[in-house]
Amino acid sequence: MAADNVMACETCGLVQRVEPLPKSSAAECFRCGAFLGVRRSSASLHATAALSLAALILYVPANIYPILHMELYGVESDSTIWDGVVSLAQHNQWVVAVIVFLASLAIPLLKLTGLFFLVVSSLAQKGRRRRWRTGLYKFIDAVGPWAMLDVFLLAVLVALVKLGQQIYRGGIMAKGVAACASCHGPNGAGIPAQFPRVAGQYSEYSTAQLQSFRAGERANDPNSMMRAIAAKLSDGEIKAVAEYIAGLR
Repeated sequence: MAADNVMACETCGLVQRVEPLPKSSAAECFRCGAFLGVRRSSASLHATAALSLAALILYVPANIYPILHMELYGVESDSTIWDGVVSLAQHNQWVVAVIVFLASLAIPLLKLTGLFFLVVSSLAQKGRRRRWRTGLYKFIDAVGPWAMLDVFLLAVLVALVKLGQQIYRGGIMAKGVAACASCHGPNGAGIPAQFPRVAGQYSEYSTAQLQSFRAGERANDPNSMMRAIAAKLSDGEIKAVAEYIAGLR
């Protein structure tokens, strides 16, 4: 029986005897303090079951009720997560639409359902299909971080807008790109009869026009000003500027 209580620390390799743990307690390595093991009480399973069931119940209203309310010039609109997925698909943003659908709808539902099933089966002390349940646990553990993918996507979008702001207001000195604000104004209002207003323009339209200037398909700019600037911008920089212009008011 003594051999059953002997284990080696995975961090420092020290072999030591660990006495049987009381409920809701943990063991640490005598040398390095690394975690060796824990004995949980059944109360933790009950709490996990209650929380996962509550999350499953709240999953329905969380996806039915709108998460975004917008009001612009007296026009109001409400959007749910599913509306966002549909809108992205309609604008041919299929990759982003799939990411939002998986990260915000599919993966959380699978994770909560699987977690609730595992907890209930553990409370019921079901001894069957242990290999299958172990595989389900590994699957939940693997897909868990992907539920935060939409947060990472938002961080990328914020970085994109910041890049657009930098180009619009300060240009790109290394490429010899002048600031857009020098002609179109800091708020995108432009100068009548000389430089058009760009504030609030759809990002798709601004992107298409800048790409047309770069390709030489549009040539109505005085002294080839826009063609010279657009030729020095990459696709990512054009997209960043277009997204920033769309938010100007």
